[in-house]
Amino acid sequence: MNKKTLGLLCMIGGGTYLIVGIKFLMNRVPSNELIDLILSTLWSFGGICGILGLLAERATGENRIVRGISYLPIVAFLLNIAGNVVQVFNPGLEVNPLTFIALLLLAIGMLLVGFLTVFGKVWKGGRQFVPFLPALMPFVGMAIGSLVGIVGGVNVSLVAISWILLGFVVFSYGEAFTTSPIANIGD
Repeated sequence: MNKKTLGLLCMIGGGTYLIVGIKFLMNRVPSNELIDLILSTLWSFGGICGILGLLAERATGENRIVRGISYLPIVAFLLNIAGNVVQVFNPGLEVNPLTFIALLLLAIGMLLVGFLTVFGKVWKGGRQFVPFLPALMPFVGMAIGSLVGIVGGVNVSLVAISWILLGFVVFSYGEAFTTSPIANIGD
C-alpha cells in the first residue's frame, strides 16, 4: 500500500471519529451505540494507517529503536479496537478499562512520535509538528470543552480533526521522496 493511500485512510478514519464527536456534541452525552463503536474502530484502523504512512516516510528517522517506539500508537489503536469489541459484548459496561488504557497510551505514544519526528529531521516546516496534535488535542479539548460545557464532544472532535490533519500530511508528503529519505534530508 502506498503512502498516499495510507494518508487517505487516516483522513477517512479521522472523519469517522469526527462523526462520533459531532454526535457527542449534539447529544451532550457519550454514546456506546454499535454505530459509535464501529466508527471508533474505523478511526483506529485509519490511525494505524497514518502511523504506518509516517513510518514508511521514515519521518521518525532510521534508528531501529526509535522506529520501534514509533509503533506505540499502533499498539494503542489495537487496544482501542479490542476495547470496542469488549463494549459490543458488554453494552452495560460504563468504564471500559481497555479503551481507557488505549487512549492514554495513544496520547503518550503520539507525544513520543512527535518528538521523534522533530528530531528525525525528515519532515520540514510545520508538518514536523503535526504528530504532536493528536497527543495535545485531548487536553486542549478538555480545556475548551469545560469552558463551553461539553467536554467530551469538543475533545473527540478536536482529536478527530488532528488525525485528519496527520493523514493529510502523510498523503501530501507521500510523493516527496524521489530516492531514499536519507538522500533528501539536506534539502
